[in-house]
Amino acid sequence: MSFTVKQLQHFSDTLELDFDEELLEKLHAAGELTTPVEFFELIAPQLKDHGVSTGPRIVSGLNKRRKQPLDRVLIALGIDEDIATALSAEGAELDDVRNFAVDEIANRAKLPSPAARKVLAQLEALAPVFDGLDGELQISAAKKAKKK
Repeated sequence: MSFTVKQLQHFSDTLELDFDEELLEKLHAAGELTTPVEFFELIAPQLKDHGVSTGPRIVSGLNKRRKQPLDRVLIALGIDEDIATALSAEGAELDDVRNFAVDEIANRAKLPSPAARKVLAQLEALAPVFDGLDGELQISAAKKAKKK
């Protein structure tokens, strides 16, 4: 599954990975960054080859952002923010979300079944990305909201 530069920019911005559009376009055109997983495989010399003098800082920033809450990862991958929040509520882990049936998605996100089926299809299409990110990120359950 290949992502567009716009999708990669959204992923980068959501997880605060510090990549500008120009660099993303260069890396994407070179075939070195076509999925979100590949962000975490980049190394400083590779970035320097694309004229980036701040490669070590970018790689260091990537390493500092390897721990992410599930809802943020889902949002970064293009899942609607309200739906991502609902799916990751109640301490749900990535494996839980990946195994949700249409009814569970519909109940958690308060969606009609046709919309829940679309979300399920989106999650299924992201399976290879989830597999790759599972080895690159520490994806934690979303923090429970504090009671007022």
